[in-house]
Order: sequence, then structure tokens, then C-alpha cells
Amino acid sequence: MELWHGSEVVVEHPSLDKCRQFNDYGRGFYCTPHEEMAMEWACRTESDGIANRYELDLDGLAILDLESGEFSILN
Repeated sequence: MELWHGSEVVVEHPSLDKCRQFNDYGRGFYCTPHEEMAMEWACRTESDGIANRYELDLDGLAILDLESGEFSILN
């Protein structure tokens, strides 16, 4: 799965060390499947931001689809 994280800097590897302390949903490394949305979230100022791209291997993960309510474990 392709995921994007918006930031003011390049973030080679996701890390809580790079996170703001008080986000809307608590401390976390927030990602989106949409590059454009990551760019919007990248900066709180007028400066340019960076959309960092990651590949997430879903094999063996438990997935809850919040839209359908279905739960599955991917192989």
C-alpha cells in the first residue's frame, strides 16, 4: 500500500520523534493514501512542504475497514 506523510522536512523512516506533541487525535505519525492531502498537511506556514512516500507491506496485518465494518487478516 502506498502512503504519504506531509512534513516540512524529508522523513526517511516514519518515527514518533518527528511528530508534533499535540495533534487532533493525539501523538502519532499520520499518513494518507493521497499525495495531495499530504501536501496540504505538510506545513502550518506559507513555506513549501514535502510529501514523503512510503510503501506499507500489508501481509499478515489485521485490517478493519471503517467504511464497511468488515475485519480481515491479509496473507
